[in-house]
Amino acid sequence: MSTLPLSESPPPRIEDEIEKLESLVRELETGQEGLEHALSLFEQGVRLTAKCQTRLEAFDQRILEVTREADGSASLKSFAHDPTHPAANSGRS
Repeated sequence: MSTLPLSESPPPRIEDEIEKLESLVRELETGQEGLEHALSLFEQGVRLTAKCQTRLEAFDQRILEVTREADGSASLKSFAHDPTHPAANSGRS
């Protein structure tokens, strides 16, 4: 088990970062902010989007799918995400 130095905290969960991004979008969609504040929110969103994308790409590299071959042996292959598959959007509104 690895430990972080006391001065470092673990990175936020990706779910929390996505929720923060969704919160920024909702706040921008209200149109209640002044231009300066809206621009600041937009810049935060762009940075957070890039950070989430990098983390999701790293997760994608770690996901392996176990499949059975015709002879019954197990093999590993990279997970291929299909965003058009109905299960890809389950639980999301």
